[in-house]
Amino acid sequence: MFARLYHLSLAMLSVAATLVLSSTSFSREAIASEPAAAALFAEFGFNAEERREVAAGEIVAIDGQTVLNNELTGAAAMRLPVPPAEVASRLRNGLVILADRQRRAYARIDAAQADPWSSVRFDEKDDAEVARLFDVEPGDTFNFSPIEVAAIRRRLAGGTPQAADRRALAAAAWRDVLIGRYSAYRAQGVRGLADYDRGDSVSSPSEELLRIGVAAVPRPVRGMAKALDLYPAAQSAAAESRFYWKKTIVDARTVFVLSHVLVEEAPDAILFALREYYVGHSYNVLQQLGVIVAYGDGALMLAVNSTLTDRIVGTFGVIARPVGRHQAREALRNYFAGVRDWCGRPMP
Repeated sequence: MFARLYHLSLAMLSVAATLVLSSTSFSREAIASEPAAAALFAEFGFNAEERREVAAGEIVAIDGQTVLNNELTGAAAMRLPVPPAEVASRLRNGLVILADRQRRAYARIDAAQADPWSSVRFDEKDDAEVARLFDVEPGDTFNFSPIEVAAIRRRLAGGTPQAADRRALAAAAWRDVLIGRYSAYRAQGVRGLADYDRGDSVSSPSEELLRIGVAAVPRPVRGMAKALDLYPAAQSAAAESRFYWKKTIVDARTVFVLSHVLVEEAPDAILFALREYYVGHSYNVLQQLGVIVAYGDGALMLAVNSTLTDRIVGTFGVIARPVGRHQAREALRNYFAGVRDWCGRPMP
C-alpha cells in the first residue's frame, strides 16, 4: 500500500497544478489568469476578500484545518516581485532559513563541507540557555530523549554554569544531539525521530508528523506531504532535498533547529516543503507545504504551515489555544515578510 501511495505522490508532484480543479489545465498562461488563481486560493482556504487583499500586495494569513489537539495550522499567501524560477533558485539556497528574522546563525549540512557543525556555539548572550542545559532533566524545558539527557549529563559532568569552559562544553553537548538527530533522520526519515521525554509522559514528533498526514492539506501540496513522509525512500528524481541547522530565538530563548527543505519544479508550478524535524524546545516539530505560480509580472506564493506544540493542551488548553492561533498567524505573516524581503536582495 505504501508503494502505491508513493507512486500517486509522484504523479501529484509532477502535475500538482492540475489538481486545483480537475477541469483546469494549468499552462503558464492559465496559472496567471484570475479564474485559475481563484481556484488555487480556494484550495488553501482563502475567500474572495482575502484574495483581493493579496492581489493588492498584502500578506494574508488565516487559520487552517487541524487534525491533532496540539496542532496550530495556518495558511498564508502573498505576491512576490520575482518569477517562480527565481524563487525556486532561492529556495534551493536557503530562502526559508534566511526568512527567519530571529536567526542568529545557520549552515547547510552538506557532505562536501569539512565540518558543517563547527559554528554550533554559544556566546555571552546565551549564558542563561547554557545554565539551563547544566540543569537538564526530563520535562518540557527541552526536547530531549532519555538517551540524550543521559549523554548531556555525561558530557557536562564536572562542569558548572560559571566555569570558563561552560559555553564550549554546552556547545559540544548540542553538537552531539544535532549530529545524532540529523544522522537518524537521513537514515530513517520521520521514523528515526526519537521521542521527547516529558518525565511522566513522552511526545512523539514522528507520530505527530505522520498523523497530520496528507488528507488535511490542500490538494496541490499533498504529493509533497507524502514525499516527506516517505523520505528517504524512493524520492522523485526531480525533487531536491537540502538540509540545514540554524540557531534562532523562540520564546526569548536560544534554540537550535534542524530543517529539511524539499523543492521540485513541476511544469507549471514550484512545489516546496519545509520540515523542522528537530527543535530544541518550545514546539515539537513544524511542517510547511507550499506552491509558487506565475502571477502578473511576478509570482504568487501560498503555503500551509502546521506547528505541533504541547503548550496548547492540558488544563489551560482552552485559553492557550486561541492565543496560540493568534501568535501562529502573526509568526507566519512575519515569516512570509522575511521571504519577500529576501526575494528582493542578493542571497549570501
